[in-house]
Amino acid sequence: MAKLQCKVCGGKLNVNADGKSSECENCGAAYTQEVMKQMLGTPEDPVHVKVAGISDLEKLLDDADIAMKEAERSGTERAYAIAGKKYYQIFDKYPRNACAFVGSIKASSESFLAEKHALNYDDNSTRRHAKEMIEIRIKNLEETKKNPPVGITDPADIQKIKDLCDVYINKIRPLLEKYEPSYIGTSILIAGLVLGVFGALIEAGPFFGVGATLVLVLGFILKFIGF
Repeated sequence: MAKLQCKVCGGKLNVNADGKSSECENCGAAYTQEVMKQMLGTPEDPVHVKVAGISDLEKLLDDADIAMKEAERSGTERAYAIAGKKYYQIFDKYPRNACAFVGSIKASSESFLAEKHALNYDDNSTRRHAKEMIEIRIKNLEETKKNPPVGITDPADIQKIKDLCDVYINKIRPLLEKYEPSYIGTSILIAGLVLGVFGALIEAGPFFGVGATLVLVLGFILKFIGF
């Protein structure tokens, strides 16, 4: 006997309460009552139909996949952002579609990496901001790994999401060291203060005082420009 099986992913179809439509429990593709009846038809009565919702989903995924390939070719933050937006829009419309969600994780993470590798943060203010953004990104990936979308129930898809989160957590985490704020200016300021106090205690000559002052000035300058 023929089964009600999704023509996109092969998943099980759940018939809605009204009995007039069904939905794939895996990818969320929708089927009308007419299509379901044809699915359950005999082999002698082959089905040649256009499934409701399928062509739209396939077209959207194909479009997003093309955008992802273009992003992988160019390697730019903007190209990955475009691909990510396409996958997000698909997942918003089909919240059970694991392919769209996996694509959105990959595209958004690659966009984030491309942006952070392209920029050079030379002052502590922007370095601290970059570090905060990296920490937030890692936290979001860890949260996604811990709590995948409720609409995605297939164990293989859930494991794929967790593995992908691990991949990008490990790729992004090294950036924390790259954008660690610099404390050179603070250190020189402290050194100048120590020299000044020490010089006063031992009643050092004017040259010692001038040296301490120069160290302090250098420290202030470095702090002012962001070091």
